Amino acid sequence: MKIELSVGDTIWITYNTGKVYSGEVKSIEETSSAGTLVTVLTDMWGYRTVTAENCSHLKPKGKTFFAKQLKC
Repeated sequence: MKIELSVGDTIWITYNTGKVYSGEVKSIEETSSAGTLVTVLTDMWGYRTVTAENCSHLKPKGKTFFAKQLKC
């Protein structure tokens, strides 16, 4: 499924660890080896880069990662 993305969009991503993040699209890059790469700036975890297949305008199923989960 092809998703329409633009720089500035707020989207959900599933990172390679299986964790789910939300953030603003900062760049979209076409590569010959990995296809379309999307870099997102999350509120709590900084920049994350994933393939376009791991992006969605709707929250995907998976574990959402929050900062408070790291506190002891």
